[in-house]
Amino acid sequence: MSLKENMHNGKLYWPSDDEIMREQTQCLDKLYDFNMTRPSEGEKRDHLLKELLAEVGKNCYIEPPFHANWGGKHVHFGDGVYANFGLTCVDDTHIYVGSHTMFGPNVVLATAGHPILPGLRKYGIQYNCPIHIGENCWLGAGVIVLPGITIGDNVIIGAGSVVTKDIPSNVIAVGNPCRILREIGEHDREYYFKDRKIDWTEMNAFLEKEQEILIRQETPEDYNAVYELIKEAFLTTEYTDGNEHNLVTALRKGTAFIPELSLVAVINGEIVGHIMFTRVNVGKDEILALAPLSVKPQYQKQGVGTALIREGHKIAKQLGYAYVLVLGSETYYPRAGYVPAKQFGIEVPKEFPSENFMAIQLQEKANPISGAVRYAKEFGI
Repeated sequence: MSLKENMHNGKLYWPSDDEIMREQTQCLDKLYDFNMTRPSEGEKRDHLLKELLAEVGKNCYIEPPFHANWGGKHVHFGDGVYANFGLTCVDDTHIYVGSHTMFGPNVVLATAGHPILPGLRKYGIQYNCPIHIGENCWLGAGVIVLPGITIGDNVIIGAGSVVTKDIPSNVIAVGNPCRILREIGEHDREYYFKDRKIDWTEMNAFLEKEQEILIRQETPEDYNAVYELIKEAFLTTEYTDGNEHNLVTALRKGTAFIPELSLVAVINGEIVGHIMFTRVNVGKDEILALAPLSVKPQYQKQGVGTALIREGHKIAKQLGYAYVLVLGSETYYPRAGYVPAKQFGIEVPKEFPSENFMAIQLQEKANPISGAVRYAKEFGI
C-alpha cells in the first residue's frame, strides 16, 4: 500500500515523501494566491476557492488568511459555509463541513496526529483521521477540533473549546476538554443573547424572503415525506395527541379534502413544512378548518409556517371561502390574524378549551355565520 493511500486510511506514513511533498507544494502555491487577493476581488476569490477545495457549495466565504496543510485539497464544504479570519485546516486527510456552518476567528480543524512513541515521532511519522462537522453549526473563536471527531447538526461549540470526543446534534458544548453544556431548546426560540428577545415579526419577514421558501400544492409523491415530517414536527408540541399524521392520511381519503389547499413548503429541494385546509360546517354554512400545520423542528420560527398560512389564505379566498377555523396555540395563530372563534358566533365544543378555538374572516363582505362546529367524520372529533 502506498504512502498516499495511508494518508487517508488512518495508517502510519511518512509525510515528507518526495512525491507527497511535490503535490502538497503545488496546492500551497494556489493557497498563497488566494491569501494575496484584495477584499475587492470577490469573484477571483470565489474562483480560487473552487480550485482549492475538494468540494465547495454555493455562497461559501473564507476570510483570508486561510491556512491548510494541503491548501484545502481535502476540504469539503456544503452550501453557505462561512469562515472568519485565520481558519486552519490541517487537511492531510478529509474534512467534511455541512451547509450553513460558521467558524469564528482562528478555528483549527486538525486531522493529523503523531505516534506517542518518541522513537517514531522523531522521524515525523504521522497518521490522519477525518473530521465530520454537521449542518448549521457554529464553532466559536479559537475552537480546536482533533483528529477523527464527528460533530452533529445544529451544534454550538463555545469559544476556546478543545473538542476531543464526538458531539451529538442540537447541543451547546464548551470547555477543554469540550463537554455538553445543554440541549438547544425552547428558551433559544425566545432569546438570542442573555435577556434579549427575538423579534419574530421582523425575523419571519426577513427569513421568508431570504430562504426563498417555495409553497406548492402537495402531490401523492410527497405523501411519505409529509407523513414523516408531521410525526417529527409534533414530537415536542403540547397542543397534540400525537396522531396528526394519521389525521392527514384520513382527511386525504375523505369528503372534506381539498387538494388545492393541501400545501408543502420547500427549501433547497427539501420539504420542510405542510399545511392542510379542509371543509367543516358551522350551522348551515361551509367554512374551512386549518388542520394541521407542521414544520420541521429545525425550521420552526423561521417564517415557514407564516408563509404556508399566508399562501393557504390566498388560495382559500380565491376559491370563495370566507372563514377559516383552527384549533391550536392561542399564542401562535393570533399573529396570523386569528381571533377567538366565539367572536364570529361559532359554538366551541365543550371538550376543548375555548381559547384554543380561533377563526379568521378572509372575505371583507362575508355573510355572518353562527352555530356549532360540525367536523367531517374523518377528523375523529
